[in-house]
Amino acid sequence: MHKIAINHANQIVVRLLKSLINASKAPLRVAELEGDAVFFYALCAGNDIGKKAELVKEQIIELHNSFRRELELLMDIRVCNCEACLRAGDLKLKQIVHVGEIEVEKIHNIKQIFGLDAIVVHRMLKNSLSSREYIIAFSLCTLLLHR
Repeated sequence: MHKIAINHANQIVVRLLKSLINASKAPLRVAELEGDAVFFYALCAGNDIGKKAELVKEQIIELHNSFRRELELLMDIRVCNCEACLRAGDLKLKQIVHVGEIEVEKIHNIKQIFGLDAIVVHRMLKNSLSSREYIIAFSLCTLLLHR
């Protein structure tokens, strides 16, 4: 049963990640997949930061809704009583939005994000918030917590 649960957990996470990627629109691009997370970024020049930030903010709710729809679908089609399937409904979405400077380097055919602001986003995920589902918009003069 443990092997089945691991396999189903992987399938659940993959479907949820795909739902987020499919729901995203320009200017968002996928930087990388990090286990159970998608790291998106948007490139912009100094004079279009505000416009790009608004385009990204407009997607926050749709990304959340896409995640919830896929999770509800997974729960509706559940035909297994393994731990992964039983606990799928407990999964939550955390969104971190940050405006900053990054470097994009191509290593072989893979684009990699570098820079202090990329590190800040990763550190923001390691916070002490008690809520398991939230949106943090940093450097956009907004802090939104969803409980």
